[in-house]
Amino acid sequence: MLLERSTAKTKRQIARVTKEMWPMFVQHLMWRPRERAWASTSLRARDVELVRGQRNEVLKMAAEYDMDMDLEL
Repeated sequence: MLLERSTAKTKRQIARVTKEMWPMFVQHLMWRPRERAWASTSLRARDVELVRGQRNEVLKMAAEYDMDMDLEL
């Protein structure tokens, strides 16, 4: 509801902040403690799919509110 009523300027700011925070969010999703480092290689494909799914959800939401975002994996 808030995004529906927000101005174009606010939407641009949200898109800018999202793009700035995306790399940190991806690092958070892919992080594993040292104790589980041995599992990192076997779970990497799953982690990449998780990131892609999150990215697609963000892009879908942005498109619903006419926000143009480009998030890299």
